[in-house]
Amino acid sequence: MGVLRELGHEAEEVNEVMAGNTPDEVVIGYARERGLILLTRDFDFADIRNYPVGNTPGIVVIHVPDDYGAKEISRLVRRGLGEAKLLAELPGGLAILEPGRVRVRKGC
Repeated sequence: MGVLRELGHEAEEVNEVMAGNTPDEVVIGYARERGLILLTRDFDFADIRNYPVGNTPGIVVIHVPDDYGAKEISRLVRRGLGEAKLLAELPGGLAILEPGRVRVRKGC
């Protein structure tokens, strides 16, 4: 979460506000209620059938190989969320950050 704060964003860590085994529906509900963008490595949140675009403040899914360490993930997040264009498109949308590309699906 340090990289988010370095970029000037407020950030909460899920494991600080709820138990580690909390169901995804509760996690996304928490984000919706508070108007928070969800940043996660849980690719389940990329399934727009379960988490439709336009129905959340925004979801960012980090999709990297399992051997990626904290430094590589921080660099990826810094590049992706450091772009004003992505941040402008994110409310109500889904962004998937991957090494070398960012995919965005906008809500209606």
